Amino acid sequence: MKRHAVLPLLGAILLAAICGPLWAAEPAAALPSAAAGGIKLELDPPLMTIGSFYAGKPVRFSGEIGAGQEVLLEMRGPQEDVTFDLKGRVGPFWMNRGLVKVENAPILYLLLLPASAPAAPNLQALGLGTAHLQEEAKVISPGHDPKDIFTSFLEFKQAAGLYRQVPGAISYAPAGPGRQSFSAVLDLPSSLTAGQYQVTATVLQNGAPAGRVAQAYLVEDEAFLKLVKDLAFDRALLFGVLCVLIALVTGAVMGVLFKGGKGGH
Repeated sequence: MKRHAVLPLLGAILLAAICGPLWAAEPAAALPSAAAGGIKLELDPPLMTIGSFYAGKPVRFSGEIGAGQEVLLEMRGPQEDVTFDLKGRVGPFWMNRGLVKVENAPILYLLLLPASAPAAPNLQALGLGTAHLQEEAKVISPGHDPKDIFTSFLEFKQAAGLYRQVPGAISYAPAGPGRQSFSAVLDLPSSLTAGQYQVTATVLQNGAPAGRVAQAYLVEDEAFLKLVKDLAFDRALLFGVLCVLIALVTGAVMGVLFKGGKGGH
């Protein structure tokens, strides 16, 4: 009888502790589209929600620019510092050759280009492209060439789908006198993490910069995942109590299911 009395009580406490903050939380507002200097830029969906079953989702870029212009679309994530073991051959063996660090590199870097994409040096002059990232990043690699280290870092990011340059990704259509619309669809990687990203549209006229507009793009965890992360990092004591309650409830339920609520023999 005691077990049957405790089980509903523990369940009620656990439900209140978990669902209370969810009921009180306000939904995040969608970020507005951006427009400046005759450049319009919209993203659909206006924000991205990722959860336990997130395996990558597409985001659509669209907008308007002047007729005869080209647009380059850049999406970059928050900066991060990455430390990793450098592998190398020593005689016949592959071994760790020491720790190296890459600072001030974005978590994500995606660049969508039209069919007539500028050459890499021109992109670099515009402050765009993976080559430009090397100028921004700081590589700490005692005894090793920083360029080689960044090349290895870049290859790792590209293999994970986090750094990409996609030529021919942007299409155009007429949009009235002196105007044209553009659109592009990008599949965001399954390894996307929550945070505030920045999307920038750079417009070229005859190969020269003619304008630029930028806006924030929010990627957030679904409500339950966000709650768990907030509890784990900001309310460690409450998180520990909830873990104990979950263990007690799970143990009680398993005891009822497999022992018929009669206790052990």
